[in-house]
Amino acid sequence: METPVLPKYVNYGGLTTVPSPFQSIGTTLYAFILEADLDKLRQLCKQVFYDTSQGQVEYVPLSRFVMMTVGNIEQIIPASPYDQIGYSSEGQVAFWIFTAAVKRVGNALIAERPAVFVPYIFVHNAFSFACGREVEGYPKSWGWFDFPEAANSTTPPPPLENFTLDIWGLKEYKPTAKVERTRFMEINQGEPVPGEETHTPWNTLEEAFADVKDLLFDSDQNGTIVLPGLQMAENLFEDLVKHQLPEVYLKQYRDVRNANDACYQAIVELPNVIKKFAGMPVFDKYNVKFEEVASHPITQQLGLNNQEAVFSFWLKMDFVVEDGKVIWQAPTGEAPGCLPGFLAKLLGK
Repeated sequence: METPVLPKYVNYGGLTTVPSPFQSIGTTLYAFILEADLDKLRQLCKQVFYDTSQGQVEYVPLSRFVMMTVGNIEQIIPASPYDQIGYSSEGQVAFWIFTAAVKRVGNALIAERPAVFVPYIFVHNAFSFACGREVEGYPKSWGWFDFPEAANSTTPPPPLENFTLDIWGLKEYKPTAKVERTRFMEINQGEPVPGEETHTPWNTLEEAFADVKDLLFDSDQNGTIVLPGLQMAENLFEDLVKHQLPEVYLKQYRDVRNANDACYQAIVELPNVIKKFAGMPVFDKYNVKFEEVASHPITQQLGLNNQEAVFSFWLKMDFVVEDGKVIWQAPTGEAPGCLPGFLAKLLGK
C-alpha cells in the first residue's frame, strides 16, 4: 500500500490530542481469563475486518477465551517535543480477543501474524479518551471505577476486592431512554483455590505466555498449538519473543454529510513494545457479573456470561505504543453525484 501525502495536523483551540509514540510507564494490570463464545467472536471479527474490507483483510480469533484487564498506567508520555509539556495517567478496563491475521489459500486459512483486538475499553480520563480514539483508533468508552491505589506501589499488588464498573450508556433502547451512568460489570473476590498457595513469578513475557498458552489454546502432544481449519506458521508468536504485542483496530469517523457513512475508515495495527515486565498468577477466585446494557452489548457480541474467571494473574510493566501502520484503507473516491466519480465507476477504476 502506497503511503499517501497527507496535510499537516492543525493544532488550535484546547490541547486534546498529542502524537504517538507513547511511553507507558508504571502499568499495573489485574487480568482475568474468561470463557466467551467462539462463534460470536468469529462473527464479530468477520463483521469488523473481513466484511468492512470486502474480503481484503481477515483476522480470526485463536481461542474461545478472552482476557479482561483492570489496570492503571501511572504515566503516559507522548513523543518529542510533547514529552516536555507533561504526562497523563490512565485507568482502564479492557477486553482482549486473541486473533491472527490470515490469508486464504484455497480452502485453507494460513495464519501470518498474531494480533490482539480490543473491542471494548473503558477509561475515565478525557484526554486519554479523545487521544486514544482519534490517534490510534481505540474504541474507548467512558467509565467510572476505582483502581486500588496500593496496587501502583505494592509488589505483588493486593487482591482486587469488590470492583464495579459503571459506564455512560443506555440500559435499553426506547424513545424515553436517557443516556446516563449505568452499571455494567462487577468483580467479586472469592476464596483462594484449594492447594494453590505457591506463587511462581514471571520475569519475561515468554514465561507468562508459556503458562497461559495451554489454557488458551489447544495443543498436540508436542505442545504445538492446533486450531481447526487454521494452519499455523512456526514463527507465528515470534513477536512475543521480541516483546512485541501487536494490536489491531478499525479506525473510523462518521461523515458530516451523511453520518451513516464513514469519511475515513482503515484497519490499523499498533505495535506495543514491552520494555520492562513482571507478573504472577493469582489463585484467588474471582466472579464476574455483567449487566445487560443495550448500548454496549458485550454479552451478545462476545458471548460473555456471568462466570468465575478461569485463570487470574497480575502484570507490572513499562511499554511503548509505537507508530502504527495502515493494513487497509477504504477508498473515498469522489462525491457520488460528480462526473469524475461517475466516469471512474463506468471505466472500472
